[in-house]
Amino acid sequence: MSFRSLLEAAMGDTQELSPDEVGRIDAQVDMLDDDYQHSDGLEESDDAYVPPSSEEEDDGVEEEEEDSDIERQLWGKSRKRRRRGGRLGRRRRRGKHTGKRSVTATKVPPELANVLGEANMLYASHQYDEAITLLKDFIKKAPTIPDPYHTLGMIYEDRQDRIKALQFFLIACTLTPQDAELWKRVGRIAKDEKNFDQALFCFKKASSADPKDKEALFSYAELCREQGDNRRAAEVFKKLTVLIPNDLSLWIQIAEAYHCNEQEEEAVDALKMCIEKAATLDPARNLHSSKYELNAVNMLADLYITLKRYREAIDVIHHLHSRYASTQDSDQVEGDPGGLPLDIAVKYGICHLFERDFATAESMFTHLFAQDVEVFGDLYLDVADAYIALEDQDREAAAILQQLLGREEFPVEQIWIKFAACHDRLGIYDVAVEYYEKALAHQRSSPDLTVDPELMLQAMQATRKKNSPLEGIALLNEYLPESMCPPIRPYWINTSRKNKDQDSTSAQDGKDAKEGADSDADELEEEAEDEDDAEDQTRMEMAHDPSLSVDAMENGIRLKLLIEYGHLKKLSGEAEVLCQVGIPIILTSLSQTSFRLSGRVKNPLAEPQDVISESDAQSMGFQVLKSEYLVDITDSRQRESFMGIVMRVAQQIVISRALGEQQYYNLVIDVAQTLTELGKYVAAIELLTDVNTSDKISKPTLRFELRFLALVIALEFKENRMAYECARLNIMEDPHNLGYWNLFSRVIAITGVFSWHQKFLAKLLRDDPESYPAILLAGHQSSAWDIASLTVGELTLAHQKHPNDPLTLFCIGLAFLSASMQRTINDRQHTVAKAFAFLQQYERTRIVAPSDITSDIRQVEAWYNIGRAHQQLGLFHLAIPMYERVLRFFEESKEQRREIPPEYLLCRETAYNLSLIYKQRYVSNWLSCFFAYFLVSL
Repeated sequence: MSFRSLLEAAMGDTQELSPDEVGRIDAQVDMLDDDYQHSDGLEESDDAYVPPSSEEEDDGVEEEEEDSDIERQLWGKSRKRRRRGGRLGRRRRRGKHTGKRSVTATKVPPELANVLGEANMLYASHQYDEAITLLKDFIKKAPTIPDPYHTLGMIYEDRQDRIKALQFFLIACTLTPQDAELWKRVGRIAKDEKNFDQALFCFKKASSADPKDKEALFSYAELCREQGDNRRAAEVFKKLTVLIPNDLSLWIQIAEAYHCNEQEEEAVDALKMCIEKAATLDPARNLHSSKYELNAVNMLADLYITLKRYREAIDVIHHLHSRYASTQDSDQVEGDPGGLPLDIAVKYGICHLFERDFATAESMFTHLFAQDVEVFGDLYLDVADAYIALEDQDREAAAILQQLLGREEFPVEQIWIKFAACHDRLGIYDVAVEYYEKALAHQRSSPDLTVDPELMLQAMQATRKKNSPLEGIALLNEYLPESMCPPIRPYWINTSRKNKDQDSTSAQDGKDAKEGADSDADELEEEAEDEDDAEDQTRMEMAHDPSLSVDAMENGIRLKLLIEYGHLKKLSGEAEVLCQVGIPIILTSLSQTSFRLSGRVKNPLAEPQDVISESDAQSMGFQVLKSEYLVDITDSRQRESFMGIVMRVAQQIVISRALGEQQYYNLVIDVAQTLTELGKYVAAIELLTDVNTSDKISKPTLRFELRFLALVIALEFKENRMAYECARLNIMEDPHNLGYWNLFSRVIAITGVFSWHQKFLAKLLRDDPESYPAILLAGHQSSAWDIASLTVGELTLAHQKHPNDPLTLFCIGLAFLSASMQRTINDRQHTVAKAFAFLQQYERTRIVAPSDITSDIRQVEAWYNIGRAHQQLGLFHLAIPMYERVLRFFEESKEQRREIPPEYLLCRETAYNLSLIYKQRYVSNWLSCFFAYFLVSL
């Protein structure tokens, strides 16, 4: 809007201007525009705080404040460009001219002076209509003279037409920009009329017109704070501190503004400055300096506690104590506040509490507990919150909160919630549930409150821990029945977007290819904006949809309530309900790809087949999950069922974000265990393996727990093939984990599926020929097939990679020993020699290898294995001494009462082998009885 349009809006469009008058007014306005261009270029910005000593030294680029409505109306869009040009000129001329040029209004022509005087006389005699007529005629002849606008503003103000008065006052202010009083007056009028943007502009112009006007600066700062512009308010308050250096309250307000703007470090600096200035002021001349210092210390300690900088808060209070305590004893504050205010002493104790100095903290709290709880209840609550924050001091917190129970002057609801939470963590669930229910009843009965779903979730969890599931279900039905209502955002919300996508795609195909990539990008951007508009419109229409619940809550917390409801139902004997809740949630989450996790959820699932692709090879267990626990939400009857509501709630959110990884893992484990209890163990195994192969759980320990539970279930119900697949998943997760290989070997030993893993090992060795466990297991596979040459070859490769591994040496020795006993062996003696060479090397390596087992037990193990090799070849005269050494060791250990791990008690096996040797050599019966005694006694 131009000056002319603003003038017409103020004077009314009933009086038409002649073409000559229009030309004259425009010419005068252009002259005023040019004058404003030069003057505004020299105007300093008030956004940045610059001390007086550095005005001419600071060459930084100042931040521009956006033009107000009146500025844009008067000067148009070219104002910012003119301002930049003026500032460039100012930088070139800086140092040569420091004064400001102001917009000078046109002087009253002599022939019009009488008209203006007559209009003022009419205004003084309350002849407003005649005065308005004269003043408007005057404005037509001289539109750039401020006096008639000012008089018109006063006339309309007397007539209580404050909006009209504001318009004329604004024009008068603009024509006399250095009149700070007029700017302030207009700012007050705009503020009274709730036109806060205009009021901010006026107070800003008033402070620019007179930088030393304290009232203008203070009004500007206060209005900035009221409008939420705390950063600008703090900067204006800083200007006031230059004009009023002894007013410490300004630094308090600066700190509050910075704190509201989340500029904590700046707030700390402001409070420190307040404390430093208070220390330099004379208390006799500044009676309130000590009060502001105590206030600043209190706020600074609070801020440090919020920032968890407890040691700095202690130092600040120590410094204050050294100035105000009755004695200079540095230890006095350890047991006595020493004249400090009680709230500061309590904060001192809270800081020591977080520092785990309980003795000092309790000594400070003793002074608080001696006071009346009705007067200092807020400090009692602060101390209780500090104990709760420590997470292991709930008993002390509950004792403090108990003193606040029944006090109506305090927030009883919050006290009940904290009291219940303390007892919940202490395991006193009866008290916890009682006070949770009191808080829920208070929220429902209070007209200003609504039942908090988070509080309901805590209450339901407490009833589950209390083993009272029916009580938790009753609480949900009584205080939050809307949790079972249909969700607030139905699944069909984006159907219009899908149709729009199809239309835009067909339209795009019809365009010429010569438009290029740039035009395509612009069209896509416009299309995205149209989609957003369509989505907003759909939401607005959806708000009036009668099928929606008016009491529907946020879907994230509702999902947690539904899960807890399923747990309570299972505890009450209805385990199927947990599956009806958990399985749709899990299957829906598996369909939420990484693209949906990126933040823009485009198309929630509309059909059950979207959850599980038709082309996927599904096992029988997965078919059970799909047929029993997924419903067709396009069917109105199924959509309103319990499982339909669960699916619709789950489809509106990204489940992994709403639950978190640990809670999602707990849900999967609980559902799998429930399926197993219901006899659907195949479905449980399928569910666990599918979650493991997805990206929903990333922690390796949690992923292993999923696979291990699936493995245990498969082994328990003799599902050998599924157990083998679960064991293979471990190897695929981490091929270099020896524990996973041991588990894999144990599984194939239990299930007897040796033939299944031949190709698996071949693929592993093809991808990683250096895999030591795979090579070793391949050697054992060849040994099981009785292919001695292949066994020796595989084990030799393993020995080359780990030459000091006693297990590999032992296996090679056994392989040569087994080969020497075959009929087709060519050089039996040489093979036997190689077998015992590796066995002796195994004995030496086993003894010296680092191990948690003592060397003598490892020596006994080697004796037994070598004796067993001699016995296998029929070399009884060599086997008997080895076995006797083993028996002698265990007999001596029994006499010395040495504890030997059960897995190394080889005395029974040794005695049995000796009995076989002597029986084969026809030893008398009494010797056999002797060894039978060994078998029983050892």
